[in-house]
Amino acid sequence: MAGDYTPEQLQWLQDHIDETEVPSTHISNAVCLTAATASVILRFIARRSGKANLGTDDYCLFFAYILYVAYTGVFWSKVLYGEGRHVILVTNPRAYSIAVQLSLCQASIYIFGMLCVKYSILFLYKRIFNGKTFRKVLVGIGLAVFAWTMAAFWASIFSCFPVEKSWDTSLPGRCIDYGGACLAWDALWPGNLYGHRSMLRDHIQALSREIIRTAKIHQPVFVRI
Repeated sequence: MAGDYTPEQLQWLQDHIDETEVPSTHISNAVCLTAATASVILRFIARRSGKANLGTDDYCLFFAYILYVAYTGVFWSKVLYGEGRHVILVTNPRAYSIAVQLSLCQASIYIFGMLCVKYSILFLYKRIFNGKTFRKVLVGIGLAVFAWTMAAFWASIFSCFPVEKSWDTSLPGRCIDYGGACLAWDALWPGNLYGHRSMLRDHIQALSREIIRTAKIHQPVFVRI
């Protein structure tokens, strides 16, 4: 908590004591949750109107949505324990430890939510394109995504050993350089822990082969598009 900061940092925090991210946290969570809910509903409406059966991609998307709802709930819960305010206002050690534990839980939910979203898109590609070679590409990307997920999960949960040291720095043990670990993932798996750029890259890798093959088909441009 406040004891981990230098006098200069504490002075800066004191000078900006009235700053808060709580309203923006509530607004952004509400907007994103509304958009996610609408997207999932429209997805299932499209399946029903098109008389198409639900596929693995749809189930993965639904599981991702459930995880996102849980993620948002944890985010809102953290506000009760000081999330969005300067750390010097968190004077209750128990509240601080609960906030850190919720953060670890939130990170795990997000990581596996990203896994479900990526797998949903990969299974959607599998449904659209039936080539054997393309399926092998999807399997390769799927395995790489799973490896990234496991690495991110274990590193986020066990960034400190014992885990309790994450919220109680007085305990004996050690913590890894979590920022350095994120940079390592960024170098080996371009993107970051939260996967936005890596997700875009996954799509480009998966679709590039089929796009090139489609472009060579002797059909009018409109048909190929």
